[in-house]
Amino acid sequence: NVFESKFKGMNYVFDERMGAKITNDILSNCETCGTNCDYFTNCNNFDCHVRFIQCGNCKSKYDGCCSKYCQKTYNEIIASKNENKLIIRKKATKVIDINDSVDDKHITKVDSNKVDKSTLLQHANNANDLIESINTYCEIHSSEESNILKQLREETNIQFTIASRILSSSIQGQLLTFLSTIHKPKNILELGTFTGYATICLANGIKGLIDSKVYSCDIDVNTINLAKKYISLCELDNKIDIHNKRALEMISYARDNAIKFDMVFIDADKKQYQNY
Repeated sequence: NVFESKFKGMNYVFDERMGAKITNDILSNCETCGTNCDYFTNCNNFDCHVRFIQCGNCKSKYDGCCSKYCQKTYNEIIASKNENKLIIRKKATKVIDINDSVDDKHITKVDSNKVDKSTLLQHANNANDLIESINTYCEIHSSEESNILKQLREETNIQFTIASRILSSSIQGQLLTFLSTIHKPKNILELGTFTGYATICLANGIKGLIDSKVYSCDIDVNTINLAKKYISLCELDNKIDIHNKRALEMISYARDNAIKFDMVFIDADKKQYQNY
């Protein structure tokens, strides 16, 4: 017997925003122009990376970015990369006036001493602006990203331009450090090292614990090499053990060596999550 699907439209997973069409229903609209559309993507501006829905025409018009501001920043980065220059960008706190069209969006600096939730949320009349306002508020009231992690983010953007969108954000990294700090795990398992940003953040929370360690794995030797470079710069070599293995192979390795974990961070092939 064939049961009627309880799902409609497009079903998405996170990495690369891969989607599978369940039905032909289109349940969403382009957040740039309002056209009926179900293409889920991330802003190509590495410092924004907001998740949003955008049609093909707007994707082409704005180079896959969510606004004119991000398009300008993105094009500056690409131009700099083509000239083989590594630029250190200062991330400006920005507030977007939603009453203007996308072409006319303007950016203003926010005084972190005066900003509060109400100031940010008054600009959030749709889901995309709400997410941006929350992220901005979190960034203003969180510790600044360390210089080494900033350098790792920059080098990841340069070496792995397309894949760099899966790199953990500064806020996500600080959350991981907070969680590993308060839980004080003996062993942490991370499935999916990439270039080591989240790995370092997890290890930062246990660096004061003598016997604690992060076990991580990835299938790409190039990203692993970059991760190891920055792990050494952070002086965390004795806290992180990276394996060039697939996630299921890593799980088998841990089982065979009787390694038990008190904390697990899964960020690998989403299609295999049930098997993990």
